[in-house]
Amino acid sequence: MKFNIIRENFLNNFYQLNLLTNINNIYIYNNILLKIKNNTLLIINANQDIEIISKIKLNGKNEDGNITVSTNNFINILKNLPKKSNILIELKQNLLIIKYKKIKFCLSTLPACNFPNTDKWIIKNKLEFKLNQYIFKNLIENTYFAMSNNNFEYYLNGILLETKNNIVKCTASDGYRLSISTFNINEDLPFCKIIIPKKGINEIIKFLKNGNIKLEIGKNNIRMYGKNFIFTSKLINGNYPNYENLLKNQNGKNFEINSDNFKKALKRVSILISEKFNVVYLTLNNNLLKIKTRKPPKEIAEEIIKIKYKGPKIKIGINLNYILPILNFLKKKNINILIKSLDNSIQITYINNNIKYLHIIMPVII
Repeated sequence: MKFNIIRENFLNNFYQLNLLTNINNIYIYNNILLKIKNNTLLIINANQDIEIISKIKLNGKNEDGNITVSTNNFINILKNLPKKSNILIELKQNLLIIKYKKIKFCLSTLPACNFPNTDKWIIKNKLEFKLNQYIFKNLIENTYFAMSNNNFEYYLNGILLETKNNIVKCTASDGYRLSISTFNINEDLPFCKIIIPKKGINEIIKFLKNGNIKLEIGKNNIRMYGKNFIFTSKLINGNYPNYENLLKNQNGKNFEINSDNFKKALKRVSILISEKFNVVYLTLNNNLLKIKTRKPPKEIAEEIIKIKYKGPKIKIGINLNYILPILNFLKKKNINILIKSLDNSIQITYINNNIKYLHIIMPVII
């Protein structure tokens, strides 16, 4: 194996891989796999659950081959070489040689055959389809904050991805809130219902930009092919809770509010909020919304803003951490909020760039 590469070309592509956590401290996962094939360099980073491949097109003559080398040592060497260095990297007698002018390093290696082969993850009966990266990223970004974090109900520790006919949908919930993003495309999709784990989702959104990606879905894994990357993740095995009943009952009281004003008011009153409960109290009455927080023993913050509301006086409590992430992603000036009469939960629905968003937040007992 032998190739030349500009320092920045390698580092820029490596940084998008990120350093994946080695959960069980398996030695080979402390290495990266370098592979040259058809004048293309593949940089492969992996742990027990995820594999990320970055592809770099090379110029000049190169010798095919593959090897694994310590991630930290290799990257630290490249970081400390002069900017825009044209580096020669070659494998000789199981040592990886890194040269630039009068600078030379020799690193120990491990055979590429020791590196896990995730090609075995995607096997027979796989589904294949394409999605627009921008759409897919928006579907994820407007739901992923509702994922659970280390919930004993393990199937909530990820996003449910569903495709059927011409609909693609992402759903996330932690049991106290539910977020759903839906998009209709112009072609039929195969039926798919999988749960992508949180650690996989956190990596996926870093790669999604423009253009289409191809998705391959096996029994236990998902793989994405982009222009300069290949991403593979294990899936969560389990049945996602049936949330459809939450969407059926639409009885309640609606009010319209400026989303930016609402967000700023929430942030102001949150200066005085009980860190233990993190509760914001909302009172609707006569086209006004009073937002109030309390901090023991006697500190209080409140703000009143104008809304469009007709109906009886309503008072509810909600967790501030559940509503702010929704408002941070909102791109609509005015939104409608439904307070359901059945359980006083808050439902926010809106459409942006033909993507339908729905968020439900359960109330705090006051």
